[in-house]
Amino acid sequence: MKKGGVRGKRSAGDGPRPCKHCRGTDHKSKDCPRLVSGQESSSSSGTRACKAITCMDWVPQGASHPKLATTEPDQDEEGEEAENELWLSDADSELENELKDTDFLFVCGTTSQRRDEHSLEVIVYDDPEDSLFMRTDIIMPTPPLDVAWLNFGPSGTTSMAVVGSMLPVIDIFDLDRVDYRPIAQLGGCIKDKDNYRDISEKKRLRLLKPGSHQDAVLAVAPNHMQRNVLATGSADQTIKLWDLEKLECAQTYEGFYQSEVAQLAWHPEDPTLLLSASLKDNFAVLTRVDQEHASMQIPLGAATGECLAWHPHQASVLMVGGSDGVVRMFETRKTAEPLVQFEAHPGKQCAALSPNRHINGLLATGSSDGFITLWDIRDAAPREICSKALGVGEVFAMSFNPNNPVLLGAGGSTARPLIWTITSEIATSNFAIAQN
Repeated sequence: MKKGGVRGKRSAGDGPRPCKHCRGTDHKSKDCPRLVSGQESSSSSGTRACKAITCMDWVPQGASHPKLATTEPDQDEEGEEAENELWLSDADSELENELKDTDFLFVCGTTSQRRDEHSLEVIVYDDPEDSLFMRTDIIMPTPPLDVAWLNFGPSGTTSMAVVGSMLPVIDIFDLDRVDYRPIAQLGGCIKDKDNYRDISEKKRLRLLKPGSHQDAVLAVAPNHMQRNVLATGSADQTIKLWDLEKLECAQTYEGFYQSEVAQLAWHPEDPTLLLSASLKDNFAVLTRVDQEHASMQIPLGAATGECLAWHPHQASVLMVGGSDGVVRMFETRKTAEPLVQFEAHPGKQCAALSPNRHINGLLATGSSDGFITLWDIRDAAPREICSKALGVGEVFAMSFNPNNPVLLGAGGSTARPLIWTITSEIATSNFAIAQN
């Protein structure tokens, strides 16, 4: 990946681009033989990478403006100089980086395990060239824990990223501007600078806005059917619904869990159904947010829910990836027992799963062992299509592109973002690909 935001064009005399895994020139990086054998797995090195991708999400094609705009800093703001030290952007040459029609954008959060360095990166994938480029890189004060694309914001902004972090404040960034600061914040301290001061947690709690989370925000979930609603889950064991027009908390759910709320997923067609899971409880919870006391537990046996998704082609079916490596699929009207369950990653965590919205029956799962697996789930007994270690290390985030059905994005403990074109892998599975 080339940092700095400038698209690097290759001249005819440059020769073949070397593979990023083995430096060979007789194949593309995505076809490297080391990937098939799993040599690029993080476990092969015997040490954990010092930097990791903690979260990621795609930006729908065409949602962001081709050119980045600049924002002039408000010199009248109190404490502007101090705030500039907290929010920095790698923005020296972003204005030269104009998106092409064949580009795809995604946003990811990164953190360093050795140094206190954390950032929010917006990355361009050039599909014809099979290459990645940095568009913007915002240095963040604390590790980003979850990120999601958002299309409802102040002043008509239509392409944003909402970020949960180790702080009780939720940040919203404009993806079409070179700006080191959030354009809006939900919760947190009344004075923004108090969010980042080195003070005791007890004192910080006294400085919070009414309705704020009281601990780290582990999950963010925009409601794309009701665009002014955002759900968040926190280490304070609560779920909150936010009104993005008023930038304030509209509803708080507590008592569902005895541990940190780490996973949230809105139903893709019903804006009132919210699925959630926590770090330590052996169940998920399905909540109808338009009715009082309308929630039900979904038992997961001895496992915890590591990742959640709704079946995009069967509206009443939800999926939970477990800490035991098992994927459980439930019917919303009958949640006592799984409709289907299968061991996706035996003995490991199923850390990420993504059903393909364009290809009915195609599911991707990612694990703590570094492998990403493609499944055919059209029958009662799901069939493994292929399983590869693709150089991301422990998989922390993964999803299919919302516009291109054969692009799968992933990130993990190596901080190396992956874009996997799965055309050849599914060629013999007789999937029908729906058109946009």
